[in-house]
Parts: sequence; structure tokens; C-alpha cells
Amino acid sequence: MYVKKADEIKKEIVEVADKTEIQWLIGEDTGKEFFMRKFTMKPGGGMPKHYHNNYDHEQYVLKGKLKLGLGDEVFEVGAGNVVYIPKNMPHWYKNVGNEDVEFLCLIPKRKEYHMEKVE
Repeated sequence: MYVKKADEIKKEIVEVADKTEIQWLIGEDTGKEFFMRKFTMKPGGGMPKHYHNNYDHEQYVLKGKLKLGLGDEVFEVGAGNVVYIPKNMPHWYKNVGNEDVEFLCLIPKRKEYHMEKVE
């Protein structure tokens, strides 16, 4: 069992992204089958085009306005949108609003996580 306020969980800089932080809300010490992460992306921030070859992930946008590239398509998403990204799907993010974007990202528990940049 695990109950904690998200504000008490350490934020880390996402090195491969711009103006983006991550919190492992449910991580190695608490998750058995999956992990839950919360991303916070400042206005103008983003994540480069990349893919993951060993897991799918599911996302739920809590606040803000985001351009999201999935394969060859671009979507504008905001609070209340749900996103599913299968493994090997190139994707990228860009905060296009005037406020922080916050979204939850759930991934299966793995020993290793690979993020491959797409040029």
C-alpha cells in the first residue's frame, strides 16, 4: 500500500528535453506491475522526436495545451485528453500555451528503458 502527496515527491530535470521535469509518482520502490510518472513542461518547452522499443505508454493530460506528434500526425491536446503510444511509435511534444503542461504517463515495469532519438 502507498499513499503520498505528489508535491512531496522529488522533481527531476529531463535531460533530453527542454524546460521539462519528471516525478516518479509510482516507481521502483512502490510499483509492482507499472510505473506512474508526472511530467511538467514549461511554456515553450518540449521533448524531441523519439521512440521506445520495449514498451507502450498511456498518458492523461491534466492541464495546459500541447502539440503532440505521433508518427506522421500532429495533434493539439489539452486537459482531459487521453493518449496511447505503442512501442516503436515516433513521438514528440511541444508546449504551445502560456501555462505549464502537466500530464501523467503510465508505463509497464521494466529492467531497462530505452529512448531512441529520431533525427
